[in-house]
Amino acid sequence: MSPTRPLLALLASGRALPGDAICARLGIDRPALGDAVQVLRGLGVELNEDGAGGLGLPGPLELLDAERIRAALAPRSRAALRGLDVHLAIDSTNRDLLDRAPTLPAPWAVLAEVQTAGRGRRGRRWRTPIASGLALSVLVRLRRPPGGPQAFALVMSLAVAEALETLGLPDVGLKWPNDIVWGGAKLGGLLAEASWRGEECAAVAGIGLNVALPPDDGRHIDQPWTDLRTAFAGRGAAPGRDALAARVIDHVLDAVPRFEAGGFEPFRPAFEARSTVSGRRVRVLREGDVLDGRAVGVDADGALLVDTGGEVARCLAGDVSVRAVP
Repeated sequence: MSPTRPLLALLASGRALPGDAICARLGIDRPALGDAVQVLRGLGVELNEDGAGGLGLPGPLELLDAERIRAALAPRSRAALRGLDVHLAIDSTNRDLLDRAPTLPAPWAVLAEVQTAGRGRRGRRWRTPIASGLALSVLVRLRRPPGGPQAFALVMSLAVAEALETLGLPDVGLKWPNDIVWGGAKLGGLLAEASWRGEECAAVAGIGLNVALPPDDGRHIDQPWTDLRTAFAGRGAAPGRDALAARVIDHVLDAVPRFEAGGFEPFRPAFEARSTVSGRRVRVLREGDVLDGRAVGVDADGALLVDTGGEVARCLAGDVSVRAVP
């Protein structure tokens, strides 16, 4: 087994340790320790090294733990979940599940401390600096539900918002088609992907939440952003990442059978109540054209409805971007 993750776990408290003590604890030699250090640095982990070979982190890290996440799940989710993987680094949690979907039992969850090729909507990169956010994907299987893939994405976004609210964060908004918003700024996002085999769909909900994002990493986000550390300021401590992951999985798994039975329609009032664009003037940027109007809601398939003054246009996910018009 690679010593890279055990090394990070050993240093996660933030207390520096002598190199010889690290090697003894991990049962490795100095060259193996050096290799593990280089891997961690390649993943963006800042390691402080003293002249005697001691190692430490700038501060403590809260690493994800599969057993703690399972223990925090509601009993119904613990019984239903067929598998849960926690990776130190992976290219994309969504891609991992989609690649394994033909043979993997469902539901199955995958989390990662770092995504090296995380994806957002329309191919945008989703950055996940080490231990600073939640990168979680959940695989479920669905018989063809009413509504399309966009409807599934909206239901999953709503599940995440409701999970955050149960953890003590009020007023979580949803910006169509996939942004999770708090205080007018982006807190996270969702990427839903699916593959069909006959009447059965393997659907993956990829969820990204900012937990304690380093300010330097925030400069890569092309809109105002926030994180749970900021949102919970003055409200007590933000939930731990294991508890956060468990609560989100609970709400995702609770929503799936209701969506399969009734599609988006039973969820539509709750989504509209959290919508940050409904009733506002918006500009929809589509491939090759621009649509200005007032957002008047979403339909049963999850399409955004925009009143342009002469007609109500349906805007589907994947080919639009929404911006508020001053």
